[in-house]
Amino acid sequence: MLRPCTVLIITLASEMCMALDLVPKKQWSSKSTAAVDKISFKNEGHIAVGVFFLGSSHGEKDPDFEQFKGKLDPGATLTQTLSLGTSFAVRSGNYKNRAKIRVYSSAKWEPDNPNYRYVVQIKNIGYENVEGFELQHGATGFQRIPAGEHIEHFSAPDVWFTLREDVMKIGFVSVMLHHDEEQEL
Repeated sequence: MLRPCTVLIITLASEMCMALDLVPKKQWSSKSTAAVDKISFKNEGHIAVGVFFLGSSHGEKDPDFEQFKGKLDPGATLTQTLSLGTSFAVRSGNYKNRAKIRVYSSAKWEPDNPNYRYVVQIKNIGYENVEGFELQHGATGFQRIPAGEHIEHFSAPDVWFTLREDVMKIGFVSVMLHHDEEQEL
């Protein structure tokens, strides 16, 4: 709990900054807005897919943390809010295909390119599946991800990443990142 004198100092400092135009007035409006990132998972296959939240690089303390977010029947989609640095796992109902998906900001590598807001890392965590699975990013060709390996892609919002079984060429799951510029809080 803040002391009354602390609140007074913060209020006076805020008013001085606004009066001197040190801080844009938009930040001080009574209705707060913020950009919101989201991630969508779509089941592209013929069997159910499980989606699990694994935590973030700045959150959970347990490295084995998993939180079940939902079961996707064929054709179903699940959308979650996203904090950059967050990881998810997707597992097919037959347990053959498993992937870890991590999303973080591209600002470190692409600071002047707002079109590629995200870096998406996809890892094949099905170590016994030697053939691995394939990834399609947008309209490009497929790239194989062997067991235990990962790939990283820069990505703009609203582009699908589709994973499919390497041998059967059947879709497993697709992932899309979204960015809503302003959302009222």
